[in-house]
Amino acid sequence: MQGEINLLQQKKSVQKKKSAFFKFCLFLLFFVIALTIGEIAYTYFLRTRLANLTDQQSTTLSQITRLDAKRVKFQTLKERLSSISRILPESVKFNQRISAIFQNIPNNVTISEIQADAKKITLQVTSPNLSDINDFLDEGVPRITRDKNIGVAESSIDAVGLGATSSEYTASVIFTFVN
Repeated sequence: MQGEINLLQQKKSVQKKKSAFFKFCLFLLFFVIALTIGEIAYTYFLRTRLANLTDQQSTTLSQITRLDAKRVKFQTLKERLSSISRILPESVKFNQRISAIFQNIPNNVTISEIQADAKKITLQVTSPNLSDINDFLDEGVPRITRDKNIGVAESSIDAVGLGATSSEYTASVIFTFVN
């Protein structure tokens, strides 16, 4: 008996297995290459993003530094405005007092010196006529003292006399205020 051996079948079967293995390896190679290209693209994207973020960070830090200087200036301005707002009402009251005193000084009497603080105002007045000084002391000073809007607690005549360097009469009056 002679048996037939079919070798072609085996070759095709082995060749099919080799072909399938080759295709699998080729697919695996393309998959690894595609994965590597994807990772390279992703790394490039991340580096570009990191560079952009670093630029944004430096820009933001410079803006913060610039704004910090403005914040310091703003804080200083705010403190100064606060101080002014505390002083301003006293200044307005002081200006009203001086204005009211000036309105009660006769035309022939001039003010040669003013010394003022929060509690008192000292006026030195001069005039060529003693009667004008006398009118101011007898009528003007009591009128200023009685005026409730001015707020004078006490008025006193400090000195009256003839000026040392001129032929004018002088008087010194002190107005002390309630507040």
